[in-house]
Amino acid sequence: MADISSMHRNSAALARCEKIYKYVFLPNVGIAADLVFASLYSMLGDLVSGEWVVMLGYFVSMILCTGACALTVMGGYTKKDIVVWAAPGAAGLSVLSDRAIIGYTTLNTCLALFVAIISVAPTLLANAKYRWLETQEGFPHFSELLQEQQDKAKEFNEHDPYEEAARQRKFTQSDAMSDVVLPAEKLEEKPDQHSDLMDSI
Repeated sequence: MADISSMHRNSAALARCEKIYKYVFLPNVGIAADLVFASLYSMLGDLVSGEWVVMLGYFVSMILCTGACALTVMGGYTKKDIVVWAAPGAAGLSVLSDRAIIGYTTLNTCLALFVAIISVAPTLLANAKYRWLETQEGFPHFSELLQEQQDKAKEFNEHDPYEEAARQRKFTQSDAMSDVVLPAEKLEEKPDQHSDLMDSI
């Protein structure tokens, strides 16, 4: 069984990994949702106006950018580094697609590329730490085992078996001493010599 200090470190490290994955997940989901909404709205306008090429550009951008966001999230979920590296690649392809088809890069495409790039380093570090934690004793229940060990340590301190044994021996010796009955001393009554002398006078 690992000691309390190592269990505490592992529990804190696992919590940090999960926090990184959460912070990577939230902006990517937000950007992907906004990207889909904006792309569908633009595609509808292009469909009405007959701008088929522009509509195609928005469609390709939507697929690549949402794919980049999905890859960023999946990189942390699957703990596979190759998936993490694929995310900025998909976002970069989206930038090239925008410039080639539409003629400019949309804001959502830029955001997707930015988030994909800045998510690479923390996700890779979290994945490396997570894979190391998987080899440690107690994974992934570090918090539960830590709490269990702390409760046992607290119970041991409150009821130290050595101290309890010493107290029991002390009580036993005290009880044994209290059972000893000392013989009562009888005091013999001495005659009152002073009274006899007065009677003789």
